[in-house]
Amino acid sequence: MDPGRWKSVVVPIATYRVLRDMAKREHRTISGQFTFLLEKHRESETQIYTAHGQQVVREAAEKC
Repeated sequence: MDPGRWKSVVVPIATYRVLRDMAKREHRTISGQFTFLLEKHRESETQIYTAHGQQVVREAAEKC
């Protein structure tokens, strides 16, 4: 694998099982499910920050 494109992530086995089960139910790969959840989280943060003004949205985006 290309280490510039892919990384391994260590999670507790209980977390892995939850992620695996969610991925199976939603017909995604485990990495696809992880990416989906991360994108949803970032969207929800942006919606919350938008209520407080553009400056906060910009700061949140810079952290990522």
